[in-house]
Parts: sequence; structure tokens; C-alpha cells
Amino acid sequence: MSKVKINVIGAGSMANLVHYPSLSKIENVEIVGICDMNEEKLKETSKKYKISNTFTDYKKMIEETAPDAVYIIMPP
Repeated sequence: MSKVKINVIGAGSMANLVHYPSLSKIENVEIVGICDMNEEKLKETSKKYKISNTFTDYKKMIEETAPDAVYIIMPP
């Protein structure tokens, strides 16, 4: 079975406490790109979860990585 390619928008505390750990445990999911305006959080998250494609522009991320789905994590 091929993996579902996911992009994630958001690299804040809730994303790192809940969403990235959950997504990284799903066998048929591959996070192919992440995006955040905060470059420090983006760098920390990409390093922690070994995600090489990082972006500050979500449109560019989607265009370059061609995901199957986009996971958006934003404050309420």
C-alpha cells in the first residue's frame, strides 16, 4: 500500500504536542512538507520529525510537494 502524502501547516506547541506525534505514528502516512511563518519553530519541528521540506509559504509547499491532503493546525 502506498503512503498518503500529507502537508502540515502549523508548527506551534499544540501541533508538536498532539498532531505531529500522532501523524508520525501512522504507518501509511508520510509528512512531505511543513509550513509555518515562524522560522525557528519550523526548523525545530522539521528537525524533530525528520521532515526535509520546509516552507513559509503554504502555496509554494503545496505546489512543490503535491500532497494528497493538507493538515491545517491553527488556534481557534
